[in-house]
Amino acid sequence: MRAVLAVMAALVLVFSGCSNRPAPAPHRSDATFTSVDLGAWNDETERVSDFTVVAPVGALPRLTVASMGTVGRPRHITVWTAAATEGSVRPTTLADVPGDVVGVSADGSAGLTAIGGTTWQDGHYSSYLVTSRDRSAWSSVALPADVAASRITRVAVPNAQTVVVAGDGLQGRAQRVSVLDTSRGTWTSAALPAPGPTSRQTITGLDATPDLRVLVTLSAGADGELPTPVSFVSSDKGATFTGPTSVAPKGSSIAGVVWASTTFVATGGIRVGGDTRRPRAWTTQDGASWTSDEHSALEVGRNGKAAPDIDAQYGAPTEVSGVVDVTVSPADLPNIFFWRRGTSGGWQQTGSTTRALAIGPSSLAVADGSSAPAVVSGGSRSLREYRWAEQSGDFTSTDLVSATSAMRTSMVEAGAGAINTAVGAQRFTQTAESWSTSAVQRYGQLTDDGLAPVDWGPSGLPGSVDVKSAADPQSGTTVVAATKHTDGAFPGFAWVKTSGADWAPSTGFDGGTFRHVTAVEHLDTGWYIAAQEAATTSYDSARPETIWHSNDGVQWTAIATGLLAEGAHEATVNDLCSDGTRTVAVGRTLTQAGVSTATWWSSDGGPWVTGSLDSVGGEFDSCAVQDGGFRATGTVDGRSGMWTTSDLKTFAPDLLLDHGLERAAAVRVDSGWVAGGSVDTADYSGPVLWTSRDGVQWSWQRVPVGTESSRSTVETAGRLLAVLVDTADGVAAWRVSLGPGPVVTERRPTG
Repeated sequence: MRAVLAVMAALVLVFSGCSNRPAPAPHRSDATFTSVDLGAWNDETERVSDFTVVAPVGALPRLTVASMGTVGRPRHITVWTAAATEGSVRPTTLADVPGDVVGVSADGSAGLTAIGGTTWQDGHYSSYLVTSRDRSAWSSVALPADVAASRITRVAVPNAQTVVVAGDGLQGRAQRVSVLDTSRGTWTSAALPAPGPTSRQTITGLDATPDLRVLVTLSAGADGELPTPVSFVSSDKGATFTGPTSVAPKGSSIAGVVWASTTFVATGGIRVGGDTRRPRAWTTQDGASWTSDEHSALEVGRNGKAAPDIDAQYGAPTEVSGVVDVTVSPADLPNIFFWRRGTSGGWQQTGSTTRALAIGPSSLAVADGSSAPAVVSGGSRSLREYRWAEQSGDFTSTDLVSATSAMRTSMVEAGAGAINTAVGAQRFTQTAESWSTSAVQRYGQLTDDGLAPVDWGPSGLPGSVDVKSAADPQSGTTVVAATKHTDGAFPGFAWVKTSGADWAPSTGFDGGTFRHVTAVEHLDTGWYIAAQEAATTSYDSARPETIWHSNDGVQWTAIATGLLAEGAHEATVNDLCSDGTRTVAVGRTLTQAGVSTATWWSSDGGPWVTGSLDSVGGEFDSCAVQDGGFRATGTVDGRSGMWTTSDLKTFAPDLLLDHGLERAAAVRVDSGWVAGGSVDTADYSGPVLWTSRDGVQWSWQRVPVGTESSRSTVETAGRLLAVLVDTADGVAAWRVSLGPGPVVTERRPTG
């Protein structure tokens, strides 16, 4: 796809904010979409998208609440109930929540339980809220306009008549906390301070005391930098909030917060170097000042021994009668550890399991009347419950939902008269003795007749990961490069197919302990493969890029090695371009802590030179030659944009889209230009097809999705124009008609 996207960059994007060029029109309606049947790729398995738990109170049962769905259908809410010391039974579906349920949050007290979150329907996000007095019969709550627009992500029920909700709002930049008095049917709502134009913030926790001191925690910071946990507190029942107050050092994270009878307890992790985090909790009584709970600084180990290199943090907490339960799921192990904070503030481990659904599973521990908590864990789109068996003195597990990860688009490239595609998903397998991960790839070709599920590549390709491809339409040559997982290593492989011949292995590229293919391109100056190269498969090893070159796609030679940037741990090349003298590779670099920077590498035949934008939090996704220099498209500071250079020493911003508008680089067709992307506005949120007659005035049209979906990907081959999106449970595609006449693809103009 990178080769398609790197076209006349001056015409790629029309922006507002730093340009006098026209702003994009709201929408257009002259493109015709014809759905493509992708049944050969997708399956009807019901999958879990999000879940939460509600602790038992008195005779009221414990609840497990999940958002679930199948491909092409809106997700719904399923609720499991469990009496004390018993497993979850009687799953029921809530029919009072319309639309595609994006997320769920829930909480309960002795006389009131609430489930809330956000749905997507007909191109709009909206909040929902349902309540129950007995956890059996549920009623939908009508929401005021400002609460409906807040996109609820957190729910708290501090007493038998009050529900508190919080959401991140439009584009995740309009945080709001709202309080419902169910006895009066009245709402109190307050907006939190909005982030700056180059900053971001996300709500991470919410709870309140019975007398309605409301506390909300957020992750806040500049785009691309490590965030800082902060909090806001209200002492007037949610009418006003004071803050922000720092909770923990920069780079720390909060998974949730609860009121534990006498104090608020927030759980998460602190960063101790690189990409390693350690579990940690913090407490506050008034929300105005926080104390690190040193008793929570627990070690996580392998086989019973402490291992300080393991990346792990606490999950979200639950609370019953002042006792807090929480899990620890190491990021690179299929283990779950259960911890409990007693009413005195002391911490102790209450159990563990080595049989999870995935590496680093999402898990919640909740008291159920036993000496150890019940644990509900998600992974690979499945849901599993662990309970303590007093008689056997061990944990037993029950699968509530058994599924596999949904397919995702991994490659879309033009081929000879068809669009070559690949979709993939990660699979996690565990036996009594060991566990492993693997990738499943499925291949196909999109044609005027629909999807042909054929292995269009070389015979050694199926089962590969990180597949990339490029074609030269003039010579009829196609090159494919891919990474495979074999015997604990990730070597690279390449194949070439010349006109009229069969696929054949290339030479000079194959091998490597870790060779992760990131780009394959054909330029006027030859063929190029870019791949991350590391000495070991462990992320402890730096992952710079290496670039290989070939004149014919058969014999490859490394022309650049060790491409990285100062202070970076990993590099990714997304695209390459050349003016015949200078070759440019664009992408990003990443620190071990996860801070990304838009980066480029260039050579005029001599040593490769590295350059990076001053702003962190960015990535270039395509480049092209333009006006004697180069242009790159990408995203920086949360905004899609275009940057230009004449000397390759600096890239200066040329045009920037507003927040909420995203557009990829353009593809030339007979009637003008098209591009994939998405928008998130008050009028519409979802994938769109961008179109322009002249490359100056752009407009967009909705892609006719029925559920929340990713931004669209656009590709052409001959007369065929296709649009693909990823949904929560699979892949969707359409053939698009913009009018009569053949589609002409312009891939790399140099003027």
